[in-house]
Amino acid sequence: MTMHLLPPTCLALALALSACAQTDPDTLDRSVSGGDGGGDERGDDDDDDRDDDDDDDREECGEEGHDDGGEEGQDDGGDPPGDPPGLCGDVELHVVSLYDAYDSILDQEGVAHVHVDRPGQVRLFLASYSAVTWNVTTGPDTMLVDVTAHGYDAQTIVAPDGVPTAILGYDVDFTFLGCAYEYPDQDLNSGCETPELLANIEATLGQPVSSFHGCYAASEFTIAADLSATSNCWTEAGYVQTDAVFCGEEGHDDGGDQPGDGGDQPGEEPGLCGDVELHVVSLYDAYDSILDQEGVAHVHVDRPGQVRLFLASYSAVTWNVTTGPDTMLVDVTAHGYDAQTIVAPDGVPTAILGYDVDFTFLGCAYEYPDQDLNSGCETPELLANIEATLGQPVSSFHGCYAASEFTIAADLSATSNCWTEAGYVQTDAVFCGEAAQREE
Repeated sequence: MTMHLLPPTCLALALALSACAQTDPDTLDRSVSGGDGGGDERGDDDDDDRDDDDDDDREECGEEGHDDGGEEGQDDGGDPPGDPPGLCGDVELHVVSLYDAYDSILDQEGVAHVHVDRPGQVRLFLASYSAVTWNVTTGPDTMLVDVTAHGYDAQTIVAPDGVPTAILGYDVDFTFLGCAYEYPDQDLNSGCETPELLANIEATLGQPVSSFHGCYAASEFTIAADLSATSNCWTEAGYVQTDAVFCGEEGHDDGGDQPGDGGDQPGEEPGLCGDVELHVVSLYDAYDSILDQEGVAHVHVDRPGQVRLFLASYSAVTWNVTTGPDTMLVDVTAHGYDAQTIVAPDGVPTAILGYDVDFTFLGCAYEYPDQDLNSGCETPELLANIEATLGQPVSSFHGCYAASEFTIAADLSATSNCWTEAGYVQTDAVFCGEAAQREE
């Protein structure tokens, strides 16, 4: 078997970000772009529509905090806060996100205060569609690594002395990562899509989001030591504060922490992951160690219901896809640095993405959680880019560095011929349903 050198990390990241930036907007579920796609003004009639949407019990299926992100579907609001320090990695990334910084008591907008009591090293990402001056303070045990603010309108940061700050957004360079104020996202066509923003944050800052705290209109947030949070969310107007933890024992494994347990164990019954699920099988090389043959892989799916399949390999692969009688295959996408080919059941739409097609590269991956975020194949990066490209959350991930056969069972468990003799290990993670801890 020929071992291939990984692409330089910087090249892979640059290409991945380029891929996100060049994605045809017609293929995405994004309505925030350019000048005015940002959601509702406070007090407009559209707010009533948004409030009605919030009442819908819409279930989405998403990564449970893939170390990057993922992100995108969540069906239960994420894991409830309550993770003690130390379970979310050496440096955590926490997001506070609003549409408008509004104090309903003072009837004042444009100023917000965020206080962080989480012990350890913390990165803070502050997002608002409207202009905000963010005042940031910390408790004695919080080591603030940096603070980033992002918005469509101008953002300002007042942080403790010596803390690096950065301003991103349309007001700075005409780029806009998105807006968000609720988790899970109850309306993926509102113009402020939480999955999109989280995926873009992870791609931009290069690490998974550890927690999300949001409200449409608020001006004060406090993140406690256990990642619970309080705010002055404008509940009188019908808005609700939502919080999600994507790391630690309760959080989704790939949303900030890497607990090392391979994500949630498979075992989900059909119907818990949304109407259409998105499952990922990812390798570095399609290699059959018994036949000493590479370049051909077979993926069989027995999951009942409507399934989208994303197949990823750095090396060239011909993917042969089959399904069980109860699987309705919606489409199959293959992606790689080298050329990919798909042999799918008759009538199933297919798409080929990757450097060989148009010089864009979403990334590569073969393990979950990612044990080495500097290897050149970063699982969080790939998962976030898949979600941004296909416009929906990843439901499950199944990977191995070298394998040629994968079967996804009805309960989302999986088997493969992963080349264990060479020290490689199959890893699996489910990001939806009752067992999932990371849902977008």
